Amino acid sequence: MAYMFLEAVRHALSEAKATAMRLGSSYINSEHILLGLLYSDQGAIRTFLGRHQVSGEQLIADVLEHIHENTDEIIEQVEFPYTSKAKRAVEHAVAQAGHLQSHAIGAEHLLLGVLLEERSLASQTLQSAGIAIHDLQAYIQAIYPAQPAAPVGGGIPARPIRTSSSLSTPPSSSALHEESEFGDA
Repeated sequence: MAYMFLEAVRHALSEAKATAMRLGSSYINSEHILLGLLYSDQGAIRTFLGRHQVSGEQLIADVLEHIHENTDEIIEQVEFPYTSKAKRAVEHAVAQAGHLQSHAIGAEHLLLGVLLEERSLASQTLQSAGIAIHDLQAYIQAIYPAQPAAPVGGGIPARPIRTSSSLSTPPSSSALHEESEFGDA
């Protein structure tokens, strides 16, 4: 199945990188992805959070409370590698889109991927706010009905990942089948 990262996902991942830079981090972790999703003001995510009486602003504050900022050091690197938790969160998003038979990977899938990376700060923050995996899966299924045909426009094809140690491109669906790309880190 061919997958498309929707523009909202690309925007959120770009915002995750900008957030990591602002916070003085030299890598992108799952909490940066969560912040990127929240900062990029994804309408469907805000709707889901609102239905569960969860404030995006409060989630941001909760995550930032646990991140150690390093703003003394100016990060000038071009490539920001994804940590193993961040890579797995993106992998989860791709896998969930496949499981739900959706060709399009939206910001909601990415939020679900973050939530499924249960040992991450981002997932724990979402869980503490009362966000349940099954609730988000049901919401996604309602807005992304199964698509047996080829993907519709509006998205960007998922790019293959780089094999270098400085991975800065989010993993694609093809990476899910390449064990050497993602060891247990």
